[in-house]
Amino acid sequence: MKKFCFLFLLIFPVFLFSEGILKISNLLSKIDDFNKNKSMKGYISLSIDSNTKKGYFIYQYPDKLKIFFGPEVVREEDKDSYSFVVTNGEVIWIYLPQYMVLIEQVIPEYFKRVGFIQGDIKKLILSYKIVDLKYSEDNKFYIISAEKPKNNIPFYKVVFNVSPDGFVFKTLYYIQKENRIITISIEKYGIKEYEPNPNDFVVKPSGDMQVLRNVLFSYKK
Repeated sequence: MKKFCFLFLLIFPVFLFSEGILKISNLLSKIDDFNKNKSMKGYISLSIDSNTKKGYFIYQYPDKLKIFFGPEVVREEDKDSYSFVVTNGEVIWIYLPQYMVLIEQVIPEYFKRVGFIQGDIKKLILSYKIVDLKYSEDNKFYIISAEKPKNNIPFYKVVFNVSPDGFVFKTLYYIQKENRIITISIEKYGIKEYEPNPNDFVVKPSGDMQVLRNVLFSYKK
């Protein structure tokens, strides 16, 4: 009987660990299924510490994304007054109207590989040593957290709030810089199916501006 109890104590944590891995894997598959072959539009709130910007986003599977920090309906002459982010999976453009600057950045293979730009959460999660899954009974959503990156990822911790059907409605990125922790929060809401038009992902700010190329990450062909 003592041997049986001892074996049980050894094996039981393995079953718990395997069950946890299976639950995480199933939820990641739901996230993949939610995004797969979809085009959608919704609202977004981006916060860096206490600074918040709101707008809307358009996503087209697998890797086209536009985030516009302004109202959905804008007069043509006012369009260049609002900042935006656009990516096609290969290049990311960031427009900063207050500085009259357009950043054009080729996305390094490393960022594609970990799934940060395209939002492939499975790849990103696998880049961390510690992964945890919890379920909020009160709010009815899952919380995936990942800590201690295996590679040189800028975020020491990431947290995803996921609905039961696989929609990631909130993401938190934590950056440790010297003695300070920077928190980046991205929240999406009001999601609906949407058929993008050809102009949605076009980057054409007008006026006199400076274009800065590959200043965010070092890039070599």
